[in-house]
Amino acid sequence: MYNYTTKNILIGGVARAGKSTISERLSKNNRYNHIPVDYIATSFQHNFPDCGINNRVIIDEGSIKLSLFLSTIMEKINETNEKFIVDSAHIMPKDIVPYIDQEKWDVYFVGYPNISAQVKFEQIRKYDAKNAWTRRQEDKEMFKIVERIDREKQTNSRTM
Repeated sequence: MYNYTTKNILIGGVARAGKSTISERLSKNNRYNHIPVDYIATSFQHNFPDCGINNRVIIDEGSIKLSLFLSTIMEKINETNEKFIVDSAHIMPKDIVPYIDQEKWDVYFVGYPNISAQVKFEQIRKYDAKNAWTRRQEDKEMFKIVERIDREKQTNSRTM
């Protein structure tokens, strides 16, 4: 019989790339605890607006602070036998990877690098969940967000 130790999982990446969907499915089927960092980022933005951590979908300098915050949580998780999936659209790989214990964590960053902003916008509208934040956006505003994410992903892919 094959014996292995399941690792914790960190899933990062751009907004609306499927991080939460993957996390929810894995946590349901494989007994992981799921920590959606969106909730934490929103709490920081609401309760401590001057700290520099926010829930905007465009990753900014808050990534460094949020990564440091998450590193402490991950250290505590490493001391337990419980398994976790952490997902976030608010951190950059370069900011979190130095804190990862690779023996205890698998790390994945997801996105949509090979499609245009228009195609992604159409996919978002086609698959919008009833309670998704994207559904509350007007088409014009949502398209602007997708275009900005597209520009950011192109810039970040050149700088990593």
